[in-house]
Amino acid sequence: MMIRWNNLISAAAAFSLAAGLTIGCGGEERPENILARVDEYSISVDDFRREWATQPPPSPGVPPESVDRFLDDMIAERLFLAEARRRKIDRDEELREEVDRYREQLMVEKLLGREVLSVSPPSPTELEEFWTANRELFAVPELTRLSHILIRPGEDESEEETAERCLAIKARLEADEDFAELAEEFSQDSSAVRGGDLGYFREDQIIPEFRSVAGELEIGEISAPVRTEYGCHLLTVTDLKPSREKSLEEGREEVIAVLLAEKRKARFETVRAALADSSAIWKNRDLIERLQADQTRALFPPDGADQGVR
Repeated sequence: MMIRWNNLISAAAAFSLAAGLTIGCGGEERPENILARVDEYSISVDDFRREWATQPPPSPGVPPESVDRFLDDMIAERLFLAEARRRKIDRDEELREEVDRYREQLMVEKLLGREVLSVSPPSPTELEEFWTANRELFAVPELTRLSHILIRPGEDESEEETAERCLAIKARLEADEDFAELAEEFSQDSSAVRGGDLGYFREDQIIPEFRSVAGELEIGEISAPVRTEYGCHLLTVTDLKPSREKSLEEGREEVIAVLLAEKRKARFETVRAALADSSAIWKNRDLIERLQADQTRALFPPDGADQGVR
């Protein structure tokens, strides 16, 4: 993958420098196939397309990068790489050690990809059996849709005065004025533009101050003032979706992910055990216990240790 301009000084760049890689010279060098040259180095259309294909798609609303800008990044990469070699950075011993560690990491990842990640996907029978035994794990929980009007304390205003302002709005709501319109007029938070709508929540997502109140409200009923650290709230439930079980089709991707994870974990343990059985492994138990004791003291220091007591 090409090292972009803003990532030139990175571990990946260090790897390419120290390894002495020739980046992006795989295309056939026909004059009509060459996009640019940097000294004796050519960047072909094939090189460009290969690097372009590795880039993530642009975010919504962000225009895609131009070909010319992308090519400039490839040229900049080559300029820095050539200068690094001129300065013999690729011969730096610390860098070589880092490259060796990175190479070992890649080797392990490659082996895991071949031996562990490549397990076969679950069969239709496995999917059905797992779903039948565990379908409750994939249930859609009850969802409560809440709206509120938030009144923040004014400067030098007492809690009682803030509550009185809340109660005055509640009286208007009880006189059949529209909740969303009053929220747009009075609520002092970002939900005001949505008529006070906060969206849907699972029970465990509702803040404690709202949870017990919301559980007692009928749809459309207005709560008494609820106090939080942000101020005084009038709360209402606008919709309630009961919990339900998903169908297998709805939960298929989740089930596949769970089963694949289980298969890969089992395969990893099998491969690890086989490698361990064929190798001589020795552990220094005394040193391990000393390290464990050090870790325990660091996590749970004696009383007074955080005040500098020794």
